[in-house]
Amino acid sequence: MKQTTLKRLGLILVCLVLASAVAVTFAACNDTSSLEEMIRDLQEQVGDIQTQLGDKNITVYLGDYAISVTTREVYLSGALDEMYDQGRLTVMDADNTGYGRFLHKLEYSVDVYDDEGNYVETRVYGSVSDEKANTYIAVYHTIDNDSLKGTDYETGAIVTDKFDGKTFWYSTLGISSLPVYDGAAYRFVVESY
Repeated sequence: MKQTTLKRLGLILVCLVLASAVAVTFAACNDTSSLEEMIRDLQEQVGDIQTQLGDKNITVYLGDYAISVTTREVYLSGALDEMYDQGRLTVMDADNTGYGRFLHKLEYSVDVYDDEGNYVETRVYGSVSDEKANTYIAVYHTIDNDSLKGTDYETGAIVTDKFDGKTFWYSTLGISSLPVYDGAAYRFVVESY
C-alpha cells in the first residue's frame, strides 16, 4: 500500500516537473510545432510510467518449465524476488555486483512425501545453474524493442530463439534493469562461453 502511494506521488511529481518544463519552454519560444512535439514526447513518457505501475501478467521459464506470474514489479529482478518470497522459486542464488545482480542458480522444486509423511524425494521441475565451468545463465525475453535485443558479437545479428511458439530475444540488459511488461515472457537458460 505504501509503495503504491509512493509510486503515485512520484508520478505526480514527475508530471509537475514535466508541466513546469513545458510552461518554461512555451514562454521562451514561439515555435508551436516543436512545442507540440515535446508535449507528445512527454505524454508518451508519462504513459510509459503509468503502465509500469499496474499489475502485469508475465511468464517466467526456467529452462523448459513455465511459471505464470502476476506482479507489480518494474524490473525482472524484483519479480524474481517476489516469486522467491511466494515459494514460486525454491532456490535463488545471486550476487549483487556493481553491474547489477548476477544469477548463479534458479530452481523450482517440490519435496514429495509418502502417505505416512516420510520424505521420498525432491522433484525438480525447472532449474538453471552456472555450476559447470564456462557457463552462465542467459536471459531471453519476448519484448519487441530493438534496444533490448542483444546481438552476436562476431556477426552483429540479433540473437533469437524460438520456444513454446514464441520468439525470444537475447537480452541486452541484466535482470536488475530489464523491464517487466504485461504479457511478456522471460526465459532463463544455461549457455557457455
